[in-house]
Amino acid sequence: MQAKKIPGEVRAYLLIALGMLIYAIAATGFLIPHKIVGGGATGLGTIIYYLSGETVPVGVSYFLINIVLLIVGVRVLGPKFGIKTVFAIIIGSMFLSVLQPLFPEALVSDKFMSAIIAGMMTGLGIAMALSQGGSTGGTDIVAMILHKYTSLEIGRALLVSDLGIVLIAAYLYGAQTGLYCILGMILKCTVVDSAIESLNLRKVCTII
Repeated sequence: MQAKKIPGEVRAYLLIALGMLIYAIAATGFLIPHKIVGGGATGLGTIIYYLSGETVPVGVSYFLINIVLLIVGVRVLGPKFGIKTVFAIIIGSMFLSVLQPLFPEALVSDKFMSAIIAGMMTGLGIAMALSQGGSTGGTDIVAMILHKYTSLEIGRALLVSDLGIVLIAAYLYGAQTGLYCILGMILKCTVVDSAIESLNLRKVCTII
């Protein structure tokens, strides 16, 4: 008796959820405790979290920031994009809210290693969501719009849209932390392009 295959749409939502879990672990376990900002709504949420005296959880800021960007994304990229992104934003906010209290300190004490690990993890999480027609929200939406209307790959479009947020973090937390932010952002964007290409890879066999 053969096992039933998971329907395509269900599989897509499961992959988006898994991607958001990886993304949330990277943010709460490696980035936020070190004040490393990798860009996007999570990066803005991290800045707001510390500016508010650690009273506004990142998950709350992440959700509110994404509402505005989501409206723009739906109008430009279509309603199907909106449905999957709403799902990603809601479940991502939940993961961030649940996990942040569990990681008062970073899983790795070294900032350099944290930036590298988080950069790869966030890149993979974002790629999993984007490959299924969704998004992790934030500047991912801006990057997808840039990708639609320009020749930029999504990873490079992310780099452009995240740069301003990273520069704010460098100003607030110092040049050294800013360099870690830039390192994490470059790794994230590189992994996004590589992972999307791998996830979307198809094999063709021609029989003569």
